[in-house]
Amino acid sequence: MPVNETCGAKRSVKMAQANTRLLKLWPHNTLCQCYQQSSWPALLSYHRNSHRHLSTVSNKPIQLYNQKSYPSISVFPKKFYSGINLSTRADLLEAKRVIIKLGSAVITREDECGLSLGRLACIIEQVAELQNQGKEMMMVTSGAIAFGKQKLQQEIIMSMSMRQTLTSADKNKQGLFIAPRACAAVGQSGLMSLYEAMFMQYGVKAAQVLITKPDIDDPESCKNLCGTLNELCRLKIIPILNTNDAVAPPPAPDKDLKGVISLKDNDSLSARLAREVRADLMVLMTDVNGIYTGPPGQIGSRLLHTYSPDDRTKVTFGAKSRVGLGGMESKVKAAEWALDNGVATVICNGNQDYAIRDIFAAKKIGTFLLRPRVLLRRSSGYKWYVQTREGSRALQALTGEQRAIIINKLADLLLTRQTDILKANQIDVDKAYTDGVDDVLISRLVLNEKKLKTLHTGLKQIAKTCDSIVGRVTRRTQVAEGLELCQVTAPIGVLMVIFESRPDALPQVSRKEDTRRFIADDKLHRPCDFGSSDMIAKVKIYAGPRMSSVLKFGPPPAVSLHKEYGGLELTMEIVENTTEAVNHINKYSSSHTDVIITDNEHYASEFLKGVDSACVFHNASTRFADGYRFGLGAEVGISTTRIHARGPVGVEGLLTSKWLLQGHGQAAADFADGQEQFIHKSLPLDYSDKVSDSSDADNSTEGQQ
Repeated sequence: MPVNETCGAKRSVKMAQANTRLLKLWPHNTLCQCYQQSSWPALLSYHRNSHRHLSTVSNKPIQLYNQKSYPSISVFPKKFYSGINLSTRADLLEAKRVIIKLGSAVITREDECGLSLGRLACIIEQVAELQNQGKEMMMVTSGAIAFGKQKLQQEIIMSMSMRQTLTSADKNKQGLFIAPRACAAVGQSGLMSLYEAMFMQYGVKAAQVLITKPDIDDPESCKNLCGTLNELCRLKIIPILNTNDAVAPPPAPDKDLKGVISLKDNDSLSARLAREVRADLMVLMTDVNGIYTGPPGQIGSRLLHTYSPDDRTKVTFGAKSRVGLGGMESKVKAAEWALDNGVATVICNGNQDYAIRDIFAAKKIGTFLLRPRVLLRRSSGYKWYVQTREGSRALQALTGEQRAIIINKLADLLLTRQTDILKANQIDVDKAYTDGVDDVLISRLVLNEKKLKTLHTGLKQIAKTCDSIVGRVTRRTQVAEGLELCQVTAPIGVLMVIFESRPDALPQVSRKEDTRRFIADDKLHRPCDFGSSDMIAKVKIYAGPRMSSVLKFGPPPAVSLHKEYGGLELTMEIVENTTEAVNHINKYSSSHTDVIITDNEHYASEFLKGVDSACVFHNASTRFADGYRFGLGAEVGISTTRIHARGPVGVEGLLTSKWLLQGHGQAAADFADGQEQFIHKSLPLDYSDKVSDSSDADNSTEGQQ
């Protein structure tokens, strides 16, 4: 087929030096990736428009011949991507064509003789499930040598005399050396029969494909191989691929040129196949959990759940497995090469139950390889977490005065930089309107000078408490003579942002109001406050079951009594008495904030004691459930749990405690033999005694850690 008939080229193929030929496709000014039939190295050239212009080209290589009868050239687009962007674990479910590579250490037994049928059956079950879900599965397997070794060892033992089998020298089967190629020749047929029998249990057919290095390197053979695999996938047959170890030569030095991975083991075979057949995902299963920073088991070695080729200098590889040709370094090299060619890769532990199923469930299994740019976007958050934790430890060493200086500086910046802050906020508000965000939610987003000043005031309040809040003694106990125990406040950690702060309105002065005023304040003034009461005119009403039965033409029924509204909507229900109201709230509410409006002190007392919520009010607006209005300085969160902090959480809610014990060489054994006696006497608290400020500490607390 002439060049100009194939791609509309106006110039013929030109020689580029002695060993390569470059196909220039005019008029598109597009460069393609070219392979010579005589296994010359690939000339990796790509133009930004090549994928667009070659989009109509068949997936199969196109054989081009020029007028001077140069050797044929197979032309591929440089990018072998399938078009699916697998940049997160959640995206892996979208993978259509998947290659599963089983390492020798996964499917062989510990004695290196025979297969681990339990592990193999579990893997086959998962592969069959994915195949039946419509995915195109391929398997690259090892194990032929181990399977054949088992058979040949039995034959050798059967050929021995009884005296030979009883000698101690021959009892150790590991000492029987059998040529690996002979083992592979015997084991291939048995291994394939085993695969076929197991897959048949799930209604799936399998086909065997044996490959050698020339089959991949030769363009014509590679084209035939890809055509065979594509046809098997079309027929819903799972190809079982393996290197033909019966005739494969020993691994040679890496003489392949740049751009083509050396075919030395099943790891490199999987990578080459993944590129040629345009697989979306490659899963390399081995006997370790993934890529570690050092050899697994070494002290300080850490599993990397994500890996980028840029991390290679941070990783130290250990020795290869007992039965595999490669090792983790070989797997990483193959995975990096596949990644460069658009194939997502996961390295996982094949000994783990249902590892493949967990990978497609987006669980954090093994190591997910990502391109450096993608990994940078995903790992930056983790780096922030680490830096935040380091910062929290540094802040714990500061005195209260130093903490106050930092917070006052932040408060002042809110006002000095208010122009920049409001300008950036306006961009966010405009985008929210463009995106169609509800007005109720936008009201939470809008900032103004009044809000910034209120937040400034809240931070100033926090700064004033810095000297007395951290390191405050909450309990002092004399455990024994000369042994004193102190419990002091300590920070939980560092918050990167203030999560929940509502300084949009000045604190209100509480006074007796009528019911209508309460409800209007709850719903209309801030309809997006969580936990606010949900009863007001001009608000969309939904009726509970009992109210629907009473009002035949009343509001539409509520979808659920558990639903809490953030907008101008509410559910209304009728109850018989206070006890029923308390039970209704405890069953359906969010345990955030609830209020009773009544002049009956008995009903109010029953309500306040019975409702199990973080905030329970009597004759007061639910909008007071706010850290700022509680005088906590600023609200950093709201908790409806019963552990540690509940309700609006201010600065004190971010504190935990630690125990400081100061003695004079006492040992627990001294109390066991009666030399010392426990006293456990409570001592008076001295809140002016600051453990965190060594300059203010007295002799009783000096040196405490």
